[in-house]
Amino acid sequence: MQASTAEFDKTKLSDLKSYTTLGVGTFSRVALIEHRRTGKTYALKRMEKKTIEQLKQKTHIMNEKKILQEMDHPFIIQLHATYKDKGCLYMVTELVLGGELFSVLTREEYLDEPMTKFYCGCVVLAMEALHAKNNIYRDLKPENILLDAEGYVKICDFGFAKKVGENERTRTTCGTPEYVSPEMLANSGHGKPTDWWCVGILIYECLFATTPFAAEDYSETYEMINRYAAGRDTIDYAVDGVRVAKPCRVLMQSLPHPEPDQRVAAAATKKHSWYSKMNWDDLENKRVPAPWVPPVKSATDAQNFEGEDYGPDKRVAPYTGDGAWYDDF
Repeated sequence: MQASTAEFDKTKLSDLKSYTTLGVGTFSRVALIEHRRTGKTYALKRMEKKTIEQLKQKTHIMNEKKILQEMDHPFIIQLHATYKDKGCLYMVTELVLGGELFSVLTREEYLDEPMTKFYCGCVVLAMEALHAKNNIYRDLKPENILLDAEGYVKICDFGFAKKVGENERTRTTCGTPEYVSPEMLANSGHGKPTDWWCVGILIYECLFATTPFAAEDYSETYEMINRYAAGRDTIDYAVDGVRVAKPCRVLMQSLPHPEPDQRVAAAATKKHSWYSKMNWDDLENKRVPAPWVPPVKSATDAQNFEGEDYGPDKRVAPYTGDGAWYDDF
C-alpha cells in the first residue's frame, strides 16, 4: 500500500467496506466505500492486472497513479492511497457524488452560456494546473467530468494522462474520436495544445449537445477532422437554431484551431472577452455559485449514479504474469 494522505498510513484494504458500484469500465470497477475506522466515504477503483496486460495498458495505469499523486487541485480528483493484491490494483480517491456532466447534458439537452462558462472555466483551471507540471490529459469529455456535492467540477479518469516536457511531443493516439486533435490523428506528435483543442470541443458540446465532428462512424469523424485541419471544411457555430454570442464563438474558433501553435491556452482563455466577468481566484476557491447543485442527501447517497445495472461483482483470479511493471504501484 502507498498512501498519499496520512489518514491511510495504517489502513489496510480489508479496512475498507464496499457499499455500491458507481461505475464499470473495460478493466475496472468503481465502488463507494467506507473507511471503517473513521466512517468517512471514498471511491475505490479496482483494476484487474490480467486485463490491463491484455489491453496493453500497463504504462497508462502507472502514469495515472504517478500524475494523480503529484496533483493537488480543487477541480482534479484527489488520490488518497493505492493498494494491490494477487489479482488487482486499487486506487482510493475522494468520493464525488454529483454524477457526470454528461448526465447534466442529457437532462438539459444543451447548456446555456453561463452554465457552459462555469463548467468549462473549472476545466481551464484544471488543465492549467496539469500543464504547469508538464502533464497532458488527453481524454477530456463530459463523461470524465464529475460534479461534487456543491456542483463544482472534478476531472477523473487519468488513464491517458502523460508527462510531456515543455518542448516534447508524444505520438500515442488515444482519447475519444470526436475529441481527437488533428496532430494526434496525423501521428505528427502532440503536446499541451491537444488539450486546448479538446477544451474547445467541450465548450461546443455543452452549447450544442453535439460535437463539430459527430458522424455515424469513426472513420467519417476522422475524415471530417482532417478536412477541417486542411482548410477544406469549417465548423458550424449555429446548430439546430442554437446561436451563441460573438465572444463565445470567437473563443471556440481559437481553441480548436487547426494549427497547434495558433491555439489559445490557459492565459489567453482566462483573459478572453467571453470570460471578462469571471473572477478566476473566486472560481478556484469555490466562491462562484455553481449553476446547479446536485441532490446529495448523505455521504453514501449514490442516486446520481443510479440507472444502470452493473451486474454482480465477480471474483478476480490471481495474476500469473511478471509483476515487475507494477512494483511501484
